[in-house]
Amino acid sequence: MNTKMTRWLQDRIVLPGYTSDLWSVEHDEKAIAFLQTPHLCHLCCSIWDGRLHVSNSHELAGPAIRPEASYFFIHAEGNLTENNIDLSTQHGTLPRGADVQSLLTVVGQIFAPQILESSAWPESVKKDLSGYLHKFMSSLTESKFEAAERNVLYLPSGNFLPDATLAAQNKDLVQQLESIVISWTRQIKDVVSSHDNAYHAEVSGPLEEIHFWRSRTVDLSRISEQLQRADVCRVVRVLETSKSSYLARFGSLVTKVRDNSIEANDNLKFLEYLVVPCKLLANSDPSGICRILPELLSHIRMIWMLSGFYSSKHPERLTGLLRKISNEIIHRCCATVSLNEIFDGDVDMSMVALEESIQCGVLWKRMYRRTAAAIYAAHPALPELHWAFDDASIFAQIDAFVQRCRDLLEVCEGQIQFCRKSASTQGRPGSLPRFGGTRGLEITTSLVEIQVQFEQQIERLRGLEYQILDVKTSHWHDDYNTFKNAVKDLEVMYTNVMNTSFEGVARVSEAVAVLEIFHSLAKRDAVKRCVEKKTMDLYLLFTHTVEEVRRDFDENRRVPPLRKNEPHWAGSALWAKSLAQNVQDSWSLLQSATYLTRTREASEATVAYETLMGVLNDYKASRYKAWVDSMEALDSMMLQARLDRPLMRRVDRNTGTERAVSVNKNKGKDNFLECNFDHGLLSMFSEVQYWEKFQGEFSIPYVAHDVCNQREKLRVMREHVMLVVRAYNAILDDLSAEERRLFSDHIRKVDKRINQGLQKLTWITKGVIEHYVKDCCAHCEEIHIIVRRFKQGKQKILRECRLMSALLLVRIDKNAIYDECIFESKQAAHRMEIKHSLQRSHQTAQQELRDMFVNFCDGTSEVQREWRELIKEVDKQIEHALRQSVKRSLQELSRAINGDAKSEPQTLFSIKIVLENGRIDYKPTMINLTHVVNIVAKELISTIAVVSRLRETLLANSEEARPIEDEDPGLPSERHQSFYSIISNDEDMLKIVVQIMNGMSSTATELQKYLGYWEKYKPIWEMDKEAYIRRYAKANRSLKNYNDDVTKYKDQQAEIQQEPMSHLINFVQLDCTVLKGHLMAHCQQWQQKLLGLLNQSASQGLDYLHDLFADNSNTLRSPPATLEDLSSNIKILHELQRNSSAIEAKIPPIDDMYATLIKFDVQVAAAELLQLQELRPAWKDFLAMLEESRHALDKSKVNMKRDLEASLDSYSQQVAQLRAKVLIGIPMSQELSPDEAHSIIDEFKQHIGALHHRKSGLEPGLEIFNIEPPDHEELRDTERDLELAEQIWSLAGDWTGLFDRWKKRRFNELEICEMETGAGQFNKKVAKLGRDIKRWSIWEQMRTKITEFMQTLPLIQDLRNPAMRPRHWDSLKNELQREFDETSETFTLQAMFTTGLSAVPDLISELSANANKELAIEETLKDIDARWAGIDIEIVTYKESYYKVRSTDDLFQALEDDAVALSTMKASKFYSSFKQKIDEWETSLGLVSEVIELILTVQRKWIYLESIFMASEDICKQLPRESALFIEVNAAFTDVMSIAAEHPNAAFQCNTDGMLDNVNDMDVKLETIQKSLDSYLDVSCMGKGSDS
Repeated sequence: MNTKMTRWLQDRIVLPGYTSDLWSVEHDEKAIAFLQTPHLCHLCCSIWDGRLHVSNSHELAGPAIRPEASYFFIHAEGNLTENNIDLSTQHGTLPRGADVQSLLTVVGQIFAPQILESSAWPESVKKDLSGYLHKFMSSLTESKFEAAERNVLYLPSGNFLPDATLAAQNKDLVQQLESIVISWTRQIKDVVSSHDNAYHAEVSGPLEEIHFWRSRTVDLSRISEQLQRADVCRVVRVLETSKSSYLARFGSLVTKVRDNSIEANDNLKFLEYLVVPCKLLANSDPSGICRILPELLSHIRMIWMLSGFYSSKHPERLTGLLRKISNEIIHRCCATVSLNEIFDGDVDMSMVALEESIQCGVLWKRMYRRTAAAIYAAHPALPELHWAFDDASIFAQIDAFVQRCRDLLEVCEGQIQFCRKSASTQGRPGSLPRFGGTRGLEITTSLVEIQVQFEQQIERLRGLEYQILDVKTSHWHDDYNTFKNAVKDLEVMYTNVMNTSFEGVARVSEAVAVLEIFHSLAKRDAVKRCVEKKTMDLYLLFTHTVEEVRRDFDENRRVPPLRKNEPHWAGSALWAKSLAQNVQDSWSLLQSATYLTRTREASEATVAYETLMGVLNDYKASRYKAWVDSMEALDSMMLQARLDRPLMRRVDRNTGTERAVSVNKNKGKDNFLECNFDHGLLSMFSEVQYWEKFQGEFSIPYVAHDVCNQREKLRVMREHVMLVVRAYNAILDDLSAEERRLFSDHIRKVDKRINQGLQKLTWITKGVIEHYVKDCCAHCEEIHIIVRRFKQGKQKILRECRLMSALLLVRIDKNAIYDECIFESKQAAHRMEIKHSLQRSHQTAQQELRDMFVNFCDGTSEVQREWRELIKEVDKQIEHALRQSVKRSLQELSRAINGDAKSEPQTLFSIKIVLENGRIDYKPTMINLTHVVNIVAKELISTIAVVSRLRETLLANSEEARPIEDEDPGLPSERHQSFYSIISNDEDMLKIVVQIMNGMSSTATELQKYLGYWEKYKPIWEMDKEAYIRRYAKANRSLKNYNDDVTKYKDQQAEIQQEPMSHLINFVQLDCTVLKGHLMAHCQQWQQKLLGLLNQSASQGLDYLHDLFADNSNTLRSPPATLEDLSSNIKILHELQRNSSAIEAKIPPIDDMYATLIKFDVQVAAAELLQLQELRPAWKDFLAMLEESRHALDKSKVNMKRDLEASLDSYSQQVAQLRAKVLIGIPMSQELSPDEAHSIIDEFKQHIGALHHRKSGLEPGLEIFNIEPPDHEELRDTERDLELAEQIWSLAGDWTGLFDRWKKRRFNELEICEMETGAGQFNKKVAKLGRDIKRWSIWEQMRTKITEFMQTLPLIQDLRNPAMRPRHWDSLKNELQREFDETSETFTLQAMFTTGLSAVPDLISELSANANKELAIEETLKDIDARWAGIDIEIVTYKESYYKVRSTDDLFQALEDDAVALSTMKASKFYSSFKQKIDEWETSLGLVSEVIELILTVQRKWIYLESIFMASEDICKQLPRESALFIEVNAAFTDVMSIAAEHPNAAFQCNTDGMLDNVNDMDVKLETIQKSLDSYLDVSCMGKGSDS
C-alpha cells in the first residue's frame, strides 16, 4: 500500500527537469514518514544542483533564490489510504523566486477583488471574509517589505471606497478601514520608536550611528510620502466623517513622523562630517588611533556647538556618540590582540599589542578630558556648553577593556616567567637551564611541575566558553581571580624552589652559579625581589666566608695545621697564602658577576676582604723574617760536617731507639733499618723548597746556597739508600715473628750484604749507588719476591677457607615453597655443587703449600719445624671453616623449621590435605617429610667428607712424618681422624640435628591436631551414599525428612565454602583447596542424590499409578486364553480391590513431592507435570474398570489342570540331558580358537535359556493348584561352568587382540606404562580364575604368555630411553652383528623380537645407563652455550669520547665455573663422545680469559698515559716518537673498545681473529712508551735539581 501511495506522490510532482530516476530510497523514507506521521503534515520537493531534494519541514533549505518547488499538505484528519489520499491532501507548485511576493500578487490581484467585489455571497459571510482578508494582506505586505528594510502601508487595491459621506455611513466598511488604520498606527509607531532600540546599542560604533540616521531619514521620508497619497487621505476623510476614535492616535503619530523627519535630517547633516575620520578609525590599528582622535574630537566639538539635537538640549546624544567611539576603539584594539598568540604563540608580540591597546585607551580618555578643558576655557560663562558628562557612561567600557588588557598582560608575563615562552620558542615552553649539584634534578623537576600547573591554568583560560575580550562578560573577573590566586601560589612555589636551590650552598662559587641562572629566569616582580634578596644573602655568605677564614687564621696562627712533611716557617706562610687564595677566588667571582646589584652588604664584604688580605700578607712577611733569623747562626763548614755519618742504622720499632750493630753475632737481624741522614739538613732543604713556591716574593739566604746546590745529588743518594731501607724493612714488615723464623735463612743472607752501609759507607762516599745500593736492592727484591709469594699463598689459602666457611650446604630459597620430591632433588644437586667447590678449594690449598715448600725444602731443622707448624695451622683453619659451614647450614635448616628469636619459621613445604580412601590425610605424609629432612641433614654433613687432611697428604713421605712433638701421647691422635668424623660427632652439630628433628616432631603433632578440625565434616564423606540412598529409599522417608536433609547439606556446603583456602603451621603450608572441593562435591552429591531419589520416587509413583491403571486395565479387559492368563487376572483383580484405598492414598504425597522439587529448583520434565495433572481423572476411570472386570472373570473360570503334571516330567528330563552334554563338550583345550569356544558356550546357554523359559511358563499353573515348583542343582552347576569358560576365553581373545596391536605398532610409539598396566591387569584376572579352572589347558597357556611378556618389559623400557642416541644403537648393532633401522616405520615390537634384542638384556641395560650419563654432559654443554651467549663485557663510557671495561668479576667467575665443569667432563670416561665440543669450549674460554686480562692491563696503562700525552703538549714535544706511537695505540684501543661496546658479547669479541695479537701488540707498545716516559721524568728531575 505504501508503494502505491508514494507512487501517487511521485506522479504529481511537477518540476522542470524532474524524472522518476531522481527519486531514491531516501525520498521513499521521507514520503512514508509524511503519509504515516500525523504531525508531519507538509512535504516539499525541489531540484537544484541536479538532485531532487525532499523535506518534511515548512522551509526547504537551498540557494538564496528559491527554485520552483512542489508542495503537499494534509488537510483532513484520520489515516491516509489509497482511497482517500486524493481527497485528504492538497498539492501544487510554487513559482521560482520569492514565495511571499508570488503569494502577495496572487491574493491581491486575483482573490481579493473577487471577494470584495462579489455580490453572490451573503453579506455576513462576505463581511467576515473581507475582514480576515485585509488582516492577512496587511501582515503579508508588512512581511514582504520588512525583509527589504522598507515600511509600506497596506491599502486594498481598486476603487473600493465610495463617497466619503456614504462610506462613513457603512459601519462594516468603517470597521474595515479602522482595522487598516490600526495596522498603519502600529507600523508608524514601530518606525518612530525604533530610534531607541538602535540608538542605545551597546556594541555599535559611530559609523553604525551615522548609518542609523541615514536609514531613519529614508524611512520617515517614505512614510511621509505614503501619508500624502490620495487613497490614504480618502481613508482618513472617511474616518473623520465617521468620527472614528482611532484617528486621534493616528494623527499624533503623523505629527511625530513630521518632527522626527526634521530631527533625522538635521542630525544626518552634521554627522556626515564624521564619516571620513570614523572610517579611518575603523581601519586603523592602536598606534594610529591616537593620530585620528584629535581631528575626530574637533568635529564632535563643532557638532556640539552648532547642532540642534546633538547639543546641550540632548546631552545624552553626544554621550552616546562618544561611547560609540569608545566601542570602535575597543573593536580596533581587539583586532590586534590574538588570544591564540597569548596562549600558544608569540607572547612578546602579544605583550606589545596589549601595551599599545592600554596606551590607546589611556590616551583616548586623556584627549577627551583635554577637549573638555578647552571647551571650559573657551566658554567659562556658558555652563550649558561645558562637557559635564558622566565619565562612567562614556569610558566604562574602555576602562574595563584596559583593565582586561592589563589582566592579559599578567597572563603573558606568567607565560614568560613559568613557561619561558618567547618569539624564538614558537609557542612552546622554553628550555630550562642546567642546574648542578645533588639537588639539580630536584630543582629542575620542581620548575617543571610549576610549569605544568601554570599550563593547567592556561588550559583552563583557553577553554573558557565566552570571549575573553568581551568586556560585557562578567565571568572573567571570577576566572581571572582564580588564575591570579593560582599564579600567586606558583610565585610562592617558585620562590620556595629558589630557596631550596640555595639550601646547602656553602660556597660562594656555587651561590653565584645558581643566582646567575635565576637572574636570567626572573621576569615577575615577586621573583625579582627574591633574586635581590638572594643577592644580599650572597654577599652575606661571602662576608661569612671571610670571617670564617679570619677566625681560622686567628685560631691557628700560632700552631698552623701543617702536614707532616711541611717545614715550619715556609709551611706557615704557604698556609696563609692558601687561605688568601680561597678568598681571592670567591672575590673574583663576585667582581665578574656584573648583574649583581650593589647593596650595603656588598660594601661590608669589600671592607672585610681588604682587611683580611692585609692581615695575611703581614703574617707571611713575619714568618719569612723569623726563618732568616734562625739561619744566621749556621755557616757552610758546619753544614758539610753533618754529611760524614753512616748511611743507615738499625732501630727498634717498639722503643724507637737505635741499636748497636754487631757483624759477627748478627744480633740486629730482627731490627729494622733507618736512613741516617741529618734531620737539620732535611729541614733546611724543605724550607728552601717551600719558600721558592712564592715565586720570588721572598729571597733565599746566602748561607744556605752552598749546601742546597747539592740538594738534588743528596736527594738522589737518599732516595737510593731509602730503596735499600724500604726493601729490607718491607721484608720484615710482611713477616710475623713466626714467619721470620721460617725465613731465618733468607734474612741472614741479606744481612751480610747490608752491614757495610751500617758501618763503613757515609754520605760523602763515592760509588754508593753504582755498587752497594744496586747489590742490596737486588738481593732484597729476590727475597721479597719469595716472601710475597709466600704471603699470597697464605692469603689464597685463607680465602679458600673463607669460601669453605661461607658455603651453605643446604639451599633454602627465600619465599620458595617446596614439594617433597623437589626439595630433595634440589638439595642433592646443591650438594654436588658444594662438593665440587670444596674439592676445588682443597686442591688449591694443597697446590699453594707445595709451591711454598720449594723455598724451604733445603732449610735448617728450625725452618723444617716451622714448616710443619704452618701445615698444622692450615689444617686447623680448614677444619674451622668446615665446622662453620656445617654449623651455619644446619642452623639455616633449623631456623627454617623452628624459627629463632627474631623470625618465625619459614614456610618451607606445601602439603595438600586430601580426602582419600574415606579418610583425611596429608599428601605427602609427615613421616615421609621427616624422612626427607633427616636424610638432607645427614647428607649435608657427609658433603665435607671429600676434604682430607693436609698433614696426611703433604707430610706423608717426609722424614718428619711422625707424631707432632707438642701432642700429648696419652690422648687419641686426631691425625688419622678425618674432618668428617670429627665434625659429624661434634656435640654442637648433634644438638642442632636434634633441634631439627624436634621441630619436625612438634610440627607433626600440630598437623595431626589440625586434622581433627575437619572431623566435624566426617559424616559427609564417610557414609556410603549409595547404601544410604538405598536405605533411605527402603525406609520410605517422609517428605519432611527429604526437605530437612537437603537443607542441611546446603548449609554445610555454604559453611565449607567459608573455610580458609590454606593454613600455616610452623614451616608447613597446608593447602585445603582439594579437601574443600571434595567436601563441597560430597555435599552437592548428597543434595543431588536426595533430590534425585525424591524425583525418582515421585516419578516412579506417578508412573506406577499410570502404568498400574493402564496395564491392569488392558490385562483385565483381555479375556484369559490359558491357565496362566486366568490365574494372573484373578490375582490382579483381587489385589487391586484389596489395595484400592492404599492406591488412592498415594496420590496426595505425589503432589507434595513435586512441590518440594520445584522449591529446590529441580527441573521437572514437562511430561511428568502433564501426567500429574491427569492423575486424578485416571483414578476415577480405573475404579469403574475394576468393577467390570470382576464380572467378566467369574464367567471365564474352567477346569485347566490336565497337562500340568506331564509338562513337569518332561522338564526334568531335559535338565538331566543338558548337564551330560555340557560335561562332555565344554571348551577347555587350548587348541580351539576363542571364536569357536564362544560359539560352543553360546549354544549351551541357549539351551539353558529355553529351560528357564519353560519353567516360568509352568509356574502360574503350579501356583493355582498349590503344586511345589521343581528345583534342579544340575542346572545351577551347568550355569557356573559355562560362566567360567566364557570368562577365560574372553580373556584369551582380549589378550590376543591387545598383543597383536602392540606388535604392529612402531617401536618408538610404544607406551610402556600402558603395556605394563595392561599386562598386570590380565595377570591378576587370570590368577583369580585359577582357583576354579587351574587344570584347564587354556588357563595354563594364558598364564605362560602373560608371564613371558612381563619379563621383556624392562628390556623394552631400556630401548625406549630418551637418552639413547644413534651411537648407542650402532654399538648395539655391532654387538649383535645385525643391521636394522630403529627409526623406520617397519621397526615394530615384532621386529624387535625377531632381531634378537631380547637375548642381550644386560648389554641393553648397560647402554641405557651410559646414555643417561652422556645426556647429563650434553645438557651441561648446552647450558654453557646458552650462558656465554648472554655474558657481555661490562663496558662504560670514559671521558665522554672513550669506552673502558668497568668490572669483570662476574665474567671471571663464570670462566672459573665453566672451566671446572669442562675439566670434570674431560675426566669422564664419556669424554670421547664430546671431545670436539669440549675442546672447542676449553680453547675458547682460555682465549677469553687471556684476552680480557690483557685488555685490563692495556686499559690500565692507557688510562695513565692518555692523561699525560693527550693533556701535555710539552711532553709530546719532548717525546715525539713515543707520542706518535701512543696516538697509534690510542686509535687502535679506541676502535677495539668501540667495537666491543657495540657487540659486548665476551665470547664473540675475544674469539675474533687477530684480537689477541692486536691487544698483545698494544701492550708491548704501551710498555715501551712507559719506559721512555719514566726515563724522561728521571732526567727531568735531575736537571731541575742541578739547576737549583
